[in-house]
Amino acid sequence: PHPVLWRVVNGAAILYLMILVFISMHDVAFVRTKLLPVLVDPSLGVLPESNTRIYAEDCRLFTPENPELGWANLKSAVVDVFMVAHALGWWAKAMLFRDYWLLWVLSFSWEAMEITFQHMLPNFKECWWDHYLLDVFGCNLLGMWLGMAVCRHLKKREYNWTGVTRISSTKGKISRVLGQLTPFSWMQYEWAALSSWKRLMQVTLMLAFVELCELNAFFLKHALWVPPPCWINVARLVTLGMLSFPALREYYSYIHNPACKRMGSSLWLMVAIGAVETLIVFKFYLQDPGMFHYPAGMKAPVPDTPLVINAWICSISMFLVWMVLHFGLKKYRTSQKWFSHMLEALLVSSSLPLVYLGVVDFWDTWTH
Repeated sequence: PHPVLWRVVNGAAILYLMILVFISMHDVAFVRTKLLPVLVDPSLGVLPESNTRIYAEDCRLFTPENPELGWANLKSAVVDVFMVAHALGWWAKAMLFRDYWLLWVLSFSWEAMEITFQHMLPNFKECWWDHYLLDVFGCNLLGMWLGMAVCRHLKKREYNWTGVTRISSTKGKISRVLGQLTPFSWMQYEWAALSSWKRLMQVTLMLAFVELCELNAFFLKHALWVPPPCWINVARLVTLGMLSFPALREYYSYIHNPACKRMGSSLWLMVAIGAVETLIVFKFYLQDPGMFHYPAGMKAPVPDTPLVINAWICSISMFLVWMVLHFGLKKYRTSQKWFSHMLEALLVSSSLPLVYLGVVDFWDTWTH
């Protein structure tokens, strides 16, 4: 789109970063009860019930005691504005990363994040059908497919930027003006994550940062007592979502183009916002350690924290061993098929501890 749009996005992101720095200078009680009610919404300052809502209280798909609406639980989850927002978010991610493999990694890793941190954020405790039917193979898949379809269209499209004054027809002039809202050009990203250990680490770092920024949204909302429908959540989502496009383009150039020796300003701005958000979460947690806990009187989430920690340790350890063997013994891997198959099995096995967490969580909500 027109450069004016990106200047507005850049200005909004800088303003948001300045607000974050200002918030980081105060304690959590002052920000919750004094600052946000004045700057954002007078109704803020109390912990909203929606922030401690547990979506896995009743995971039955069919409720026979409700004759008029036997599928009440499922319908209440489907007929929700957040379902539309969820699908639109994955449509934007598909437009952003332009790679099905990365999108599937992000999709499953986010479900792993929800299971990992559900003992700290009650909203993350969801029913099995919410995790897999509505999220992974529902909104996520639909958003991916629509986004990649748009990517294919933009890749095949002819980009002609003839000046408006040189176009004779009125229809052509209108089409040219509206074209200012579309991309100037289009590039298909080739991430080639397994081409070298360096590229693998670069792509892994990028995916980890994406998950961190998404986690920050939920942790900040919970720590600052901001309900999900509040306009500040939408403003943050739109601002960072728009900033992600030039930031990721700059990151791709930085890791892909040998002539690019430094990261761009949009990427640095994105990194700064993510870092300050994370620091605020840690600072406020130290000031109020009880803010991230499961509601009193509720059954402790399953899987429990020790199992989650051990699963992540096992998964990361096996992945690191695979990476060392895969890239360190490249000649042996290419000459010995059995060794190559063993490495493939090791790579798949590195995800099994996290799959086990999903199975434990699935069984807990299936029988709940």
